Amino acid sequence: RSKFPNVPLITQNNRTVHFYDDLIKGKTVIIQFMFANCEELCPMTTPNLVKVQKELQKRGAAGQVQMISITVDPVHDTPQVLKEYANRFHVQPGWRFVTGRKADIDLIRRNLGVWDPDDQKSEHMNVLTVGREPSGQWIAIESLAKPDDIAYTVMRLIPPRVQRQHAAAKSVSQGR
Repeated sequence: RSKFPNVPLITQNNRTVHFYDDLIKGKTVIIQFMFANCEELCPMTTPNLVKVQKELQKRGAAGQVQMISITVDPVHDTPQVLKEYANRFHVQPGWRFVTGRKADIDLIRRNLGVWDPDDQKSEHMNVLTVGREPSGQWIAIESLAKPDDIAYTVMRLIPPRVQRQHAAAKSVSQGR
């Protein structure tokens, strides 16, 4: 818990959320650092994560995994810019793009171990932070790894009983 600052952030839908309480606590998450006008890796990473999201849906884990993209350029990446960016890549529900105060985002980056003291935006997202807060399991994985490899890694963090409970609840809600 102490690694996760509970700083306020703003989603692409212009809603205020708190990093720990609303995005991390009790969840399995994939965290990406990005910025909307990136011309290097983001145009490859975000589509790769769209494939990861689809792979997680195929495996029945869509509702169990929260995807979080945090801008490293909060001055330019307003909620509207992030919403347009998310729409451009056709992201599905369960994936939040967030912005906030630069100092708060830098604090998150430092605490997650993805801080670049030289503040080079181009070094922001070669790695995804993947974790399950309730169990304290956290790993890093290359952002351009194969989507099924990323999905497999994420699925390994979700206990089988949680997967079964989610599948049973989904089946009931679909009238099966």
